[in-house]
Amino acid sequence: MKTRLCLIIFFSCMGFNILFSQNITIVTEDYPPYNYLDESNTVTGFSTEVLYEVLNLLNYKYSLESYPWSRAYMMAQREDNVLIYSIGKTKEREDMFKWVGVIAPFDVYIYSLKSRSDITINKLEDAKKYKTLTTQNDVRERYLLSQGFEIEKHIDNTANNTLNFEKLLIQRGDLWPIAELVANYYASTKGYKPEELLKKQFHIKDLSTEGLYIAFSLKTDDKIVNDFRKALEKVKKSEKYKQIQQKYGIN
Repeated sequence: MKTRLCLIIFFSCMGFNILFSQNITIVTEDYPPYNYLDESNTVTGFSTEVLYEVLNLLNYKYSLESYPWSRAYMMAQREDNVLIYSIGKTKEREDMFKWVGVIAPFDVYIYSLKSRSDITINKLEDAKKYKTLTTQNDVRERYLLSQGFEIEKHIDNTANNTLNFEKLLIQRGDLWPIAELVANYYASTKGYKPEELLKKQFHIKDLSTEGLYIAFSLKTDDKIVNDFRKALEKVKKSEKYKQIQQKYGIN
């Protein structure tokens, strides 16, 4: 009986250690100011700083890399123990990931250059008259596709938002659907005043209801997901979270 009890305890501990020794692969994209590479090639940004606070409360081993969104998105669908952020949650994606929780606010508009007096959008359908710049497989592109937009006909998609912003500036595209915080960041870093450079043509309310999430691949143990969920809730109630918000100008 004593031997049996020892074996149960031994294998239980082994299972516990195996669980916590699992490496978590964390993937993100270049999406400033939420997540981006700084001058030292280190991933930083609002969401990244919040995620680090979450990781500090846990004992998991991890690696964190920034990839083009299409690659990060594919990894989070196909591989074990992959955490992806900052990702929008939609009906289409509901059953594709294990959702941890909201990590950052997200308010999406379709922008044009303010100088483009030839562009007027009163409803989403009006945007089909113009060329819209999107990032491959991101939530905004997927949403537009669900609303009847077509690649090449209405949409010009690229690997990242930096290319989209540059194309918008030289008018190789007409519209740019993007979060307000991101649009302001790109304009400011190029020396522009956002309110003088960009015009909000249309508010995409369907993508502005909750925020950006942390999510895990479906091939992730539920205990890991729950641990991250509890840690995120704790961080968001902390003074440190408020400090990070203030740093990035988020109310």
